[in-house]
Amino acid sequence: MNDSDNRPVAHSAKIINGVYIEKQYYDDHVLSVAERARRNAESATDGLNKSPLNFVSSVYNAGLFHDLGKLDPENQEVLNAPDSHVSLPINHVDAGTTYFLRNRSLEPAVLVYGHHIGLLSKSKELEKPSELFLRDPKFKEITDKSINEYENLHKAYINKSFENITATLPWSGLTRRLALSCIVDADYGDTAKHYQQESAIPTPDTKWEDRLKALDEYVSKLKDPNDERSQIRSDIYSACKESKINNQIRSCDSPVGTGKTTAVMVYLLKVAIEKRLKHIFVVLPYTNIINQSVDVYRKALTLEGENPEHVVAAHHHQADFSDFNCRQLASLWNSPIIVTTAVQFFETLSSSTPSKLRKLHELPHSAVFIDEAHAAIPVYQWPQQWIWIRELANCWNCYFVLASGSLARFWTLKEFVNPPENEIADIIPDELRKKAESYEKARIAYIRKREEAPFNKESLKEFVLSEKGPRLIIFNTVQSAAIFAKLLNHSDNNVEHLSTALSPADRARIINRIKNRLKENSSDWTLVATSCVEAGMNFSFQTAFRESASLASLIQVGGRINRDGERNDAKVYDFRIADPLFNSHPAFESSRIILEFFLTDNILEKQHPSIAMTRALQEEIKLKDISIESEKIRIAENRMDYPDVEALCKVINSDTRLVVVNKIITARMEKGDKITPIDLIQNSVQIWMNKINNLALEQIRGYSDIYKWSYEYDQDFLGYMKGMIPVIEFKDKGCAIL
Repeated sequence: MNDSDNRPVAHSAKIINGVYIEKQYYDDHVLSVAERARRNAESATDGLNKSPLNFVSSVYNAGLFHDLGKLDPENQEVLNAPDSHVSLPINHVDAGTTYFLRNRSLEPAVLVYGHHIGLLSKSKELEKPSELFLRDPKFKEITDKSINEYENLHKAYINKSFENITATLPWSGLTRRLALSCIVDADYGDTAKHYQQESAIPTPDTKWEDRLKALDEYVSKLKDPNDERSQIRSDIYSACKESKINNQIRSCDSPVGTGKTTAVMVYLLKVAIEKRLKHIFVVLPYTNIINQSVDVYRKALTLEGENPEHVVAAHHHQADFSDFNCRQLASLWNSPIIVTTAVQFFETLSSSTPSKLRKLHELPHSAVFIDEAHAAIPVYQWPQQWIWIRELANCWNCYFVLASGSLARFWTLKEFVNPPENEIADIIPDELRKKAESYEKARIAYIRKREEAPFNKESLKEFVLSEKGPRLIIFNTVQSAAIFAKLLNHSDNNVEHLSTALSPADRARIINRIKNRLKENSSDWTLVATSCVEAGMNFSFQTAFRESASLASLIQVGGRINRDGERNDAKVYDFRIADPLFNSHPAFESSRIILEFFLTDNILEKQHPSIAMTRALQEEIKLKDISIESEKIRIAENRMDYPDVEALCKVINSDTRLVVVNKIITARMEKGDKITPIDLIQNSVQIWMNKINNLALEQIRGYSDIYKWSYEYDQDFLGYMKGMIPVIEFKDKGCAIL
């Protein structure tokens, strides 16, 4: 029997997609994980004035012993079986945590304990007898009896010793998340590489100086010296480029259409050059506007010979998975520039789940642009999220710009940040902002449209079509938008539809069609949409109609009307509808009340949008006390109850799943072909789990929690609502589906 026959195994041989893959030996896996985890930790802490005590050593130690329990003979019997699909009989994590607890190394024990199940809930651990803290009661006796055997066998094959660390104060929750990210990325990555589920894709160098030159050149071509709006954009870009880097958190309050996309980027490129940053993140409120922003950044920042998709990564749709077939699809935040959603960004910060946290270690040494910052997350989450942002800025070399065309300065309110912070400076000089604001006031009029009773679908249709086009009407739900779009289309009216009922690939095509129609100056047509078009879309309509939602939403819609001041008599109407086929959105109950008051009192005529937005936020707090929910998050974080923090910090508290609507992609996945993250994301939608159950959608074979759409899908108009509307209308007639 040769030496390889005696070597313990970490992962069994498997047949994957028809390919036989050899077993992976324990020492190969453990050493690879420990070294990759160390590199991750060193990269995260490189150059910090004061990194968390023993961070790198703790991460490395956890990597060395994370699979210690796999050395148990019963586990080895399973791991040595060819193409074994049997679960390990002994919980292999319990040995690693036991090893570190015996050595009084709490943080490595926490990391090993959570590298599969996630960060701990300390309250639940304390409910157990003290000797079972971070232990598996089912296997404690076996582990305690065999731990010395495991340790000796480990040392026989791994010529690396446990790095002694001195006792240290407990880490913060954010530090634990970052440390677990280092371990999980190393473990998942090495495993996926062995099973050929991930391949190394070299990422481009940052080359910030060259990208700054490329952006300057791109912006210079957009300038029209004869256009006042263009000159304002140019002045704002120059001001942001020259703004001093004197604070790690800055704001950018600049009216809609003044070029924030490039202006904030030029400031962050300057920061990245001066502070030698690794990444620039752009955090956007909606999935659909990512594609538009990504398109701009790829054109402006990609250098000759580079792959634009590697330079500017688009990460959305919650594409984080933890089983082998899905890990290859995870977006790992390793490109120079990452454009992602507020959902992805903030839910990663608050997560306890390994697959979500895997990418978090890439965040230190980054610049972050949070667009529509005040509306990025539910208001009650800001007190804790601000603590994390401050910690990232103060301890992890991160720089933030909080931006909006109507920025509510929530950090000045004690309900959000206590004590309030009044020293966060804008990157645009006051004088230039005032110049841009004066131009803004003449651009559009906001009108409260109220009749004796709310509109029904027919009266709303009559009113909308009576106004000048091109027209934009926005509803609060996907269902309402689709019903109204179908109503206009059936009446032979010229109509487009845009919502998350369409996949990103189909939305991108429709967005291009809309842009072309707007360029052609054709007027008698209507775009029916959801809030997905409110922010970031470079649209310019004549008239807009917004189902009553919030002051922020109404102002955002104003950014899609008369965007460049090229139209006269531009209007934005706030309306309400009551019709059995149109469903309501409960999230807007309080904000609608405040909006009604502001419109009745003409607040937008009297106050700057930023002041009005901050005031509206204060009023909303009075109607909806955020202190109870925010205190729950604070207590859970301080108690180290990390799964509770994750649950409380859901940005969109919805139980949705990924549903692939492209039949070709579905067939390839079921055949076992590798699907890139881009292919998966671009050809899928998110659908509520209760709807998936009601429609009896099936999972794609071989993939957990990814479903296939089996009803009609209209790629050019209604998306998956093409198949849903008949069901909705059927139920409205009093019929039931059995």
